[in-house]
Amino acid sequence: MERCFVRLSFVCLTAPFLAFGDAASQTAPASPDSAARAVLALEDGRFAAMVRADTAWLRDALADDLSYVHTSGRSDTKGQFLESIGQGTLRYREFTPRERRVRLLGDGVAVVVGLAHARAAAGGQEVDMYVRYVAVYQRIRERWWLAAWQTTRVP
Repeated sequence: MERCFVRLSFVCLTAPFLAFGDAASQTAPASPDSAARAVLALEDGRFAAMVRADTAWLRDALADDLSYVHTSGRSDTKGQFLESIGQGTLRYREFTPRERRVRLLGDGVAVVVGLAHARAAAGGQEVDMYVRYVAVYQRIRERWWLAAWQTTRVP
């Protein structure tokens, strides 16, 4: 009876991990270089979509629980950010990275620290500035998503 209990306990405790392992083993883990390239490709696509005001593209690249902090200190959710782009209350004319460094934190989080040149119109004002930024990307089911964004204007 005790042997049966031990076997049943082992199966009950390990079954969830075995199932996860089977699903995860279907795709090989990305190398750090390929993960960094994938994150930067997503970031380049996102910057281009912001300039085009392509909210459909952005919707597919932004995490549902996005926190997007502008240089003004205003913080937007995904919905608020997409609405401001879609309605034209925030219009990016250019967003060009000048330097970037990707840091992978484990297998599913990447942090990009960069410097970019931005030209935008918001609230009736045109701005032309350099910004330092931190972007946090999260990989969920082999896709990267922007989870958090913070910018600071460079004086």
